[in-house]
Amino acid sequence: MWGFTAQLYSVRSAASWGLGDLRDLADLADWSGRELGAGFVLVNPLHATEPVAPVGASPYSPMSRRFPSPLYLRIEDMPEYADLPAADRERFAALAAGLRAREGLLDRDAVWAAKLEALEAMYGRRRDRDPRFEEFRRREGAALASFATWCAISEEQGTTDWRRWPSGLRGAHDHGVVDAPRYHARAAFTSGSSGGWTGSSRRRSARPGTRGCPSGSSTTWRSGCRTAAPTPGCTAPPARPG
Repeated sequence: MWGFTAQLYSVRSAASWGLGDLRDLADLADWSGRELGAGFVLVNPLHATEPVAPVGASPYSPMSRRFPSPLYLRIEDMPEYADLPAADRERFAALAAGLRAREGLLDRDAVWAAKLEALEAMYGRRRDRDPRFEEFRRREGAALASFATWCAISEEQGTTDWRRWPSGLRGAHDHGVVDAPRYHARAAFTSGSSGGWTGSSRRRSARPGTRGCPSGSSTTWRSGCRTAAPTPGCTAPPARPG
């Protein structure tokens, strides 16, 4: 058996947002298997990156090895996108076009800023509770809540360096976290839109005929299968860093 290896962020297409994404991966797997007879596509780890700029360039130094990175989502493939007003869809299409037109080095910060804006807009128009999402939250439990809260605090403080945070925010059970509704509200968004749920669900349903299989710290996509395995779990950021 033979196949391709690729750094997914570099597999850009005429429709991605300036950075290779899960749709590009699915297209590559479909094309290489169907047209060339390839048996797999091996890509870099897709774990969560920093929730604030600067977004790290290396996929081998993630913020979490348990949850996937929303950077790799194709925004238009998310079902909530169709519910957005036409004016919002046109605005995001223009954002995406601008990112595609850029030359030079990949601008992860700009891509994340644009996708985060789209995710926030879609989350604001979310429908009734999705039972699959509720099951995901139940299954991931405290680890998801801890990671989402950590992302929320990082966004507000503008850095993932907990040593630069106020002392009352450095632990998951510190009063500054527990008693602040704004963190709970932002964490709910993070877990539902830019945390593990969207990345996991879109990754598992990237395309019929491909399958994601954990392989060490990378991911192998095979053709001829109907489902995809989730990323191997490890740990979320600690409740009390240090």
